[in-house]
Amino acid sequence: MKVVLLALSGDAARARERLVQLYPDATIETTSRAEFETGSLLKRLSLLRARKPDILAIATERLAWQRGQHLFMLFGALAGAREVLVVDSHGDLVRRTRGELLTHTPTNLGHEVFSGATDFAESRRELRRLEKEIKGMSVRAHQRARGSESTRVVHLRATPGPGTQAGGAASHIKGVVEALRALGAQLEIISNDAIAGIDADERFTVIPPETIGGTRALFD
Repeated sequence: MKVVLLALSGDAARARERLVQLYPDATIETTSRAEFETGSLLKRLSLLRARKPDILAIATERLAWQRGQHLFMLFGALAGAREVLVVDSHGDLVRRTRGELLTHTPTNLGHEVFSGATDFAESRRELRRLEKEIKGMSVRAHQRARGSESTRVVHLRATPGPGTQAGGAASHIKGVVEALRALGAQLEIISNDAIAGIDADERFTVIPPETIGGTRALFD
């Protein structure tokens, strides 16, 4: 049995260890994201088929934030893999057979398109409502906020991606949070994921995304 591991993000070594546990008698080959993204779609499919995978494993940082899951898994099925799985650096996993993917993926993709259009329309409505409420705020409310002894700050993380990888946006948010706390602000954090380097406390609320494998447009 041959397992081909496509490392999109996250800890590829940890993903490989998980695959050894799942398929102890298998041969595991690794292909990088750069290799996979080279050339046209047909060329990529041809290169993957040439590896003759029995199983295609896709490694990512966070399963809930991996966009295009259905398309990636369908790609593996079309490349001849009898089973495709997506595994992340935090122990989550989704696994589908080739038959399941060929049967259900078109329906799942249609659901994503419909959900994306619905979410986008609702977001536009809520944004207009928020803009109206902000315009209607009184000047006295601003004055009371400025005159208070301790400023209350709500930090909203809406980045459409995982926050558990150190560096980049996570480090930037950590620096802002620490600076606000050092200034004595009463800080509350509302986030769509845990953030690397920030300890969750009673003022840290996580509202995770729904795992449907949506495209970037859906998150936008």
